[in-house]
Amino acid sequence: MILPKVELTPSGRPKLATGEIERVLLDKVDLEFDGVGGTEGCQTAERYQNGYMVATSHRLIWIDAAATPNSGRSCHLPVDSIHSTRKHVQYGLNLISPKVRLEVKVFVDLGSKPTTMQASATFRYLQLRCRGESPDAFNEQLNAAMQAHKQQQEQQQQQQQQQRQQQQRLHTSAPPSPSHAGQQRQQQAPPW
Repeated sequence: MILPKVELTPSGRPKLATGEIERVLLDKVDLEFDGVGGTEGCQTAERYQNGYMVATSHRLIWIDAAATPNSGRSCHLPVDSIHSTRKHVQYGLNLISPKVRLEVKVFVDLGSKPTTMQASATFRYLQLRCRGESPDAFNEQLNAAMQAHKQQQEQQQQQQQQQRQQQQRLHTSAPPSPSHAGQQRQQQAPPW
């Protein structure tokens, strides 16, 4: 999966779009791609290490901590391209510190780039390997952002549908234009 690059401010924070707000931050996160993946314009790999995640109202952002304040391999995933998330806990020999991953199921196009459900060709998985705190609170905020985004899209679709219906009613109930009425009279006049 190839993810869009993120622009950072001089202080190393992600540049946010108008109306976009940060919801939560999760430190010590590695990205593990489904096969090979990466950031547009950067070297691809199976895994990007040494970063942190920021969930915003619009995006899931991974910051390449080793490169800040430069962007490095920092990338993002639009919230509307996320199908679902799921937490995995894997216990090995060390029962005290299990491997915790947050699996993100992503809609992708044929070029393996994130896209919306409507333009999707298939799914890919992005694993967030959490080496620090539990991702539970982060996952809750990410799911809340996904739900809010979905509700906003549904409202926009309803408004568009109402506007189309209103335009259709106006079009069908509008009196014929003068030129159109004249044509109808000419057609109805008996031939002499």
